[in-house]
Amino acid sequence: MIYCMHCNISRQPMLQGMVAAATPLAVFYPPQRPPKAHSLTLYSFILSKDHYYNLDGPLYFAALHALYCLQAANAAGYGGSSHKDVLTSTKSPKGTVDYFVELHIEQGPLLEQEEKDIGVVTAIAAPAALEVKFSGDGGHAGAQLMPLRNDAGLAAAELALAVEAHTLATGADDTVGTTGIFEISPNAVNSVPREARLAIDVRDIDGERRDAVVQAILYSAAQIAMKRKVRVNISMINQDPPAVCDDRIQSAVTSAAAELGLSTNRMVSRAYHDSLFMARIAPTGMIFIPCKNGWSHRPDEFASEKDIGNGVGVLALTMAQLSDGVWQDKDEL
Repeated sequence: MIYCMHCNISRQPMLQGMVAAATPLAVFYPPQRPPKAHSLTLYSFILSKDHYYNLDGPLYFAALHALYCLQAANAAGYGGSSHKDVLTSTKSPKGTVDYFVELHIEQGPLLEQEEKDIGVVTAIAAPAALEVKFSGDGGHAGAQLMPLRNDAGLAAAELALAVEAHTLATGADDTVGTTGIFEISPNAVNSVPREARLAIDVRDIDGERRDAVVQAILYSAAQIAMKRKVRVNISMINQDPPAVCDDRIQSAVTSAAAELGLSTNRMVSRAYHDSLFMARIAPTGMIFIPCKNGWSHRPDEFASEKDIGNGVGVLALTMAQLSDGVWQDKDEL
């Protein structure tokens, strides 16, 4: 059985994540309480949020993408003579991991707003990301007459609004669409935009519904390009399948929280997580704890010591249940 932490760019989750992940293992392994059914392993995923650049930690583990850190891996003592050797040595085939459990902040405001201690994650949304580039002929802002323009910036603006419209048209709270990058060039006040680049992210726990939104966006991009007489180029960056959390892990997390007198809320994870990829090779589950104002991926991202402690306790008892181990004294948690 595996549980994990990952190193992120914010100082608090990196340092406290290490301690939070290691603490249950330290408590679990004394001779008086060995795991009966499964051994325990801690994995630390590095660069877990750089999936868009083919540098995703859990993807290394599942051997789904090339590894571009051969020199660093060799320096750390787990490399090889080639990228293939490194991937082969870290690959864990489906069926070799009994359970995978991840503890994480919610990255949203619901637990804090509803005054719940623990989130029992039922499903993990997955993004489809695409890059859209429009190109026109540009020109001087004064000399280029309006009827003669093929403005790449306006085409991009129209598509950004279409992303919002197609997402809202699903009527589902779990479907979200974001135009996170919007760039134009030459980016000058006296120039008609000649180039525009959009990066679009569509997420859902329902893969078919998400992909239908993506198809609608692709259709709109083509129609907008035709109407505005611009050229369009579209690249799919990734289109990963969503994951459903294992029922046994959900039950174990719920039971562990109850043993510690903690309140729970069943919820969906709408952010990318290592667990999304580990679910391809093992039964997977997640434990959420509240974070201040739901903030994440910011310098002031924060989770209290109390909430971190609650999460560690639930993780430890969840591991105990899944591995048929026991704790005699819950005060240790």
